[in-house]
Amino acid sequence: MATRPFTLQLVSLRCLTAQENDGDEIYVHVDGRTLWSVGTLRMSDRLNDDEQIDEVDFVHGQLHTRNGWQAMHTFEGDDFRIQVTADYAHLQLRERDMLLGDDLLGEAVVTAADAERGKIQLAFTAEGAHYTLTYEVTV
Repeated sequence: MATRPFTLQLVSLRCLTAQENDGDEIYVHVDGRTLWSVGTLRMSDRLNDDEQIDEVDFVHGQLHTRNGWQAMHTFEGDDFRIQVTADYAHLQLRERDMLLGDDLLGEAVVTAADAERGKIQLAFTAEGAHYTLTYEVTV
């Protein structure tokens, strides 16, 4: 059977409970490469300072802060859309930990068949953290 190429589009990421008290250094990996990273900010369910966000809108390139929605500094419409030419893509949500090694908060195998499901929301709960990641697949 021939490989059916598809497009994986990140839609949103929301922190419901952060692992670390000062926020998490979250990043999204697809097939071993970083598709998005919180960078110098931190994700947290408690927005105590201007260095924390609780939600990311990947479609419109926005971060939710304690001051409301803010545009990402560098954003192109296709930044969070990846073309997959293999049978599947391996999607991971990770939290950076310099001392103990990064924590895997959740993972999913994404295939072209997921295009029939519309927007897919996954709940990742691990290592004391709770996040929801939404994505969509098109063929």
